[in-house]
Amino acid sequence: MNIPNLPTLIVAAIVAIIFVVIVVHEIRSRRQGKHSCSAGGHCGSCSACSCCCSESKPIEETSSPEQVKQDNR
Repeated sequence: MNIPNLPTLIVAAIVAIIFVVIVVHEIRSRRQGKHSCSAGGHCGSCSACSCCCSESKPIEETSSPEQVKQDNR
């Protein structure tokens, strides 16, 4: 049995398995409440934490989309 695309199929399967493992790990971490910030949990050094971290600012103080548009002008 000679399949000409066998190496490509094997590599694609490996990449797909790695992708699924990463996604499942992230879903489990999020369900357990683990911090997913790319700053390593140091929200003070992350410029994007106002968007992604609930620890950096209380919900009342976060910018609404209208405020962000006005700030960017």
